[in-house]
Amino acid sequence: MKQLRHILLTLKKLTCRTTWSECQQMLMDNHLFAEDEDLQNMDKEDALICFEDVIKEFDKEDKEKQDRKKTLEKRVFRKHRQRFVEMLDKLHEDGKLHFHVHVDGVVPHNKQQPHIHPHAGTTWLHPPRSLQVLCDQLESEVPRRKEDNQGYF
Repeated sequence: MKQLRHILLTLKKLTCRTTWSECQQMLMDNHLFAEDEDLQNMDKEDALICFEDVIKEFDKEDKEKQDRKKTLEKRVFRKHRQRFVEMLDKLHEDGKLHFHVHVDGVVPHNKQQPHIHPHAGTTWLHPPRSLQVLCDQLESEVPRRKEDNQGYF
C-alpha cells in the first residue's frame, strides 16, 4: 500500500476532485504502476482505501488553502473599513462632515481620495452605512452640546 500511496502522490493530475475511475486510468498510464505486477494484482478494496486516504489529504489541504484565502480577504476588508472610518473622522475634524451633511456633500471629497474607490466594491465595506453611523453619532451629540453651550448664553 505504501508503494501505491507513493505513486498516487506523484500523479500530477490527481486532485481532491478526481474520481476513482479517473485515478485508475492515470495509474494505467503511469510507468511505475504498469511495471509492478504486485500493485496491479493488489486487492481493489485496499487500493480504493489507499486512494480515499490520499484524496482526503488533498481535500484537507484544499480546505486549509481556502480558509487562508478567506482569512486574508477578511483582513483586507477590515483594513479597508478602518481606512474609510479614518477618512470620515478626518472629514469630520476638517468640518466637512457633520450631521446636516448629505452624502452628496461628501462625495466630492471622496473623489479626491483615490485610495477609497478600489475598496468601495468590497462586500465588507459599505460606505453609505459607515457614513450613516457617523452622522447618527454626531446627531446624538447635539443635545449634549446644546446643554454645554447654554451655560455660555
